[in-house]
Amino acid sequence: MNPFLPPDDPDFDNPYAPPRSTFVPEAAPTIFGGIPFTVGDVFAWSWTIFKERMIPCIYLFWSVMCVNLAIGFATDKLLNGLLLVVREPAFLLFLRFIINLTGVVVPLWLGIGMNLGLIKIARHEPVSFDVIFTGGRSVLRVFLGSILIGVIVGAPLYVVAAGLVALFLTMQPMESLTALLLFVLGCGLAAVLLLYLVARLMQFYYLVIDRDLGVMESIQRSWQLTTDRAATIMLVYLLQICVFMAGLIACCVGLIFAWPLCALINVVTYLALTGPAQTALKAPPTTGDEDLFYPAEL
Repeated sequence: MNPFLPPDDPDFDNPYAPPRSTFVPEAAPTIFGGIPFTVGDVFAWSWTIFKERMIPCIYLFWSVMCVNLAIGFATDKLLNGLLLVVREPAFLLFLRFIINLTGVVVPLWLGIGMNLGLIKIARHEPVSFDVIFTGGRSVLRVFLGSILIGVIVGAPLYVVAAGLVALFLTMQPMESLTALLLFVLGCGLAAVLLLYLVARLMQFYYLVIDRDLGVMESIQRSWQLTTDRAATIMLVYLLQICVFMAGLIACCVGLIFAWPLCALINVVTYLALTGPAQTALKAPPTTGDEDLFYPAEL
């Protein structure tokens, strides 16, 4: 009996019927394939992947970083040179706009390619240097999404800042200690609010470059994916700060390893939230030697 033919199929009992394919289309991967995770899980997965594929992680990250630094240096020198050569104000303004736009778009394009490479590394897929040039189709959406999120994040921070300013203006000079305490409290509230909104919204970046979603859809999905997980993601951000500071303390030489690891932690967090594109996540490592986020054996 062929289990893929329904019982009422007219060819079910016909011995002269042509052979039927038993191919069953694979279900499309769900975008909500994440797993429960903790800060320790994210760090353990990231560290295991980083140890296994340290060289490609480092050369992808620092190749893009060095190019971006060179672009920033060249842009600054070119803008200063234009002030001495170009005398027409309108033409000077146009050239400054083009140069500044290039200084934003090119690093954004290369950064997308770098993160696509890190996603491949985390999924244990083959990766080559030319992956950093493959982010062109996502540049506009990432750029527009970043502006929109900047507005969303900046609006409540502006309200908090305006409230603090108004409070200070209404207070008497003798209440300086109270004003200082309120200032510290307000800054702490603003920092927590900033981290919370970034944790809820910034997965849009990876959803755009990895899942090819639009701006609004990726922001909406990011908000859904991070439901009840914002606190964990905020702790992951604090973990990245600790990793970065550890690299900085190690005579700055540690940044060669710490900075790419921080970038990989972002990617692993995204994969833990969404799941790999084609396979389910494996359990967190217990020995540090397990394959993580890798395609399952067929």
